[in-house]
Amino acid sequence: MIETIVLWCDALNGRAPLRKALRQIAISVGADVALISRTSHSPDGIANVVVANTRPKEIDGSVEVSFAHGLLREYATKARVGSVWSSRTLSDILSDELRSFQSRHRLRELIVVPLSADSKELYFLELHSAKPVDGHQQAALNMLTESLAQTWKNRNAGVFSASLPRNPSAQKVTKRHHEPIISFHNPAGLSRAEYRVCLHLNRGLSLSEVQTELEIGEATLRTHLRNIYAKTNTSGLPQLLYALLSVSPLAGEQRSVG
Repeated sequence: MIETIVLWCDALNGRAPLRKALRQIAISVGADVALISRTSHSPDGIANVVVANTRPKEIDGSVEVSFAHGLLREYATKARVGSVWSSRTLSDILSDELRSFQSRHRLRELIVVPLSADSKELYFLELHSAKPVDGHQQAALNMLTESLAQTWKNRNAGVFSASLPRNPSAQKVTKRHHEPIISFHNPAGLSRAEYRVCLHLNRGLSLSEVQTELEIGEATLRTHLRNIYAKTNTSGLPQLLYALLSVSPLAGEQRSVG
């Protein structure tokens, strides 16, 4: 635990990579994925995430989306900094989206720890595990979380933003002044298959319905989604849906992409 906290403090002061510290946290408490999310107060706002996976992405896909708002709901802005919230203890109010996400990625439990909150932004530590957290892991969490939250508030400015992935494709979207992803110009440079996936999602189809419509398997759809997330600078399905639905394409501008 001491080693984990020392590495975390080094990362917050810019002396070590933040992802390395997150990976160490995941290992310390037996989690498969650790991430820090930065979100607005609105549950519909876009979240940025810095992620560390302890298992190969090829096994269950990339886990790069925040579910802090989905788990804490109305308590997202009120929860005590350093407190521990578990999807297992809140199982009766879990969203279908989180249940589906956990099923797809073979994950059993999500732990959310509020790190800080101000008038504009919320920060959370989120831990995903393939197995339910046992008593030993819970004890480790209780030892860590207060220290992690207390040191987080003294972090160097810009540590989180500097750790976000840099994506050239995302810059093209930004320069087009948020032109719709599935507009005529196809600003994200989606392939024909990726474009069709976005079209169907924009029309309200579920992932299983998209698979059926395009006659593709789950693994193929996951590959398309990973590529779409990278090209559109989104961190998962909630962000992608927000980006697709927040600005509607102009009538008649949808095209076949080849």
